[in-house]
Amino acid sequence: MSPSNAIEAHDATAAVLTLALNEAVFAFPIGQVREVLDPLPVTALPEGKDTAFVRGLVNVRGKVVSVADLHNQLALPPRPPTPDTRLVVLEVPVGGEPTLVAVVADRVFGVTTLSTLEEAPALGLPWPSAFVRTIGREGETLITLLALEPIFDPNSPEGVS
Repeated sequence: MSPSNAIEAHDATAAVLTLALNEAVFAFPIGQVREVLDPLPVTALPEGKDTAFVRGLVNVRGKVVSVADLHNQLALPPRPPTPDTRLVVLEVPVGGEPTLVAVVADRVFGVTTLSTLEEAPALGLPWPSAFVRTIGREGETLITLLALEPIFDPNSPEGVS
């Protein structure tokens, strides 16, 4: 990932794509978002190879892309698909290589610029702190900017499982 895609708490503003997983609002840096798609047919992985995190594979414009469900990684209960469910195609470094991954979102709100970014608190986060880059606000809504690298790092204790 290039340094221009990194968003830190000391940054004045951040352009992000906001989305919901259950009732929580999260964001991805816009520099890592490639596109937002309606759900696509998912090809299951061979028996024993699928996990609660990787649901299977989809064809995105001729490229085979893994489908990741962050509910499990963030200790959120799974949610069945609804008419609002979308796939957010991201480019994330996996093993040092840029990799396309389609993340299941319960709902996508859109692109916004957050002007208030703060360090995540040391206590009280309901998900692994390694997965939180910073916390932003839009009005009264707290938005958690996710740190995608540790989520998709196969060598991270909290990462891909």
